[in-house]
Amino acid sequence: MYKIRDWIDRTKLKPRPLPNYESEEDLNTDWYWISANPLAMGLIEANLDKICWSLLSTNPAAVHILQKKPDKVNWNNLCVNTNPKIIPMLKSRIETVNWFWLSKNPIAIPLLEEYPEHINWPMLCTNPKAIHLIEANPHRIDWFNLSSNPAAIHLLEANQDKIHWAIFSYNQAIYEYDYKNMTRPFTEELMQNRFHPNNMDKFESWGYE
Repeated sequence: MYKIRDWIDRTKLKPRPLPNYESEEDLNTDWYWISANPLAMGLIEANLDKICWSLLSTNPAAVHILQKKPDKVNWNNLCVNTNPKIIPMLKSRIETVNWFWLSKNPIAIPLLEEYPEHINWPMLCTNPKAIHLIEANPHRIDWFNLSSNPAAIHLLEANQDKIHWAIFSYNQAIYEYDYKNMTRPFTEELMQNRFHPNNMDKFESWGYE
């Protein structure tokens, strides 16, 4: 059970729209989307003539294929691929790196630290693995984008006047466990079960007399 954090003004949050999913039939037959699906590698590997290489370049499970076909890689899209094995590929073609997208990629922090002059700071502010870089450069913070970063909840709590509430409404970290309401019904149910008359013969072994 979750609740919105106590310090958050609920009146400023915006309603979240329902996701607009493709139909199951489209997902099963559309090679454009299948190419990006890490759970579809058997199907992809058996149909390399049908896949979309642009979308395959984003697929973290397809790096072994991309490594063998560098001429087919979409290097812009590779920058959003979350498989750490893309880093050597990008280093080998550093001139092809799209720093805008790479700055958002959680696995790219070592490469971004190696080339700090290329960091796109607004996009970095969305990166949950870049908090140490963000905290070290407060003058570069883009509060609009940071409002969406779940790892920045402590910074947002300390700077509530800078929060962009429409964006913040989509931040998963606005929720926390509601321990009070989680334990109350569980405790009552546990006590009722433990001290049920059917268990009287067990009371002594449990330490009750």
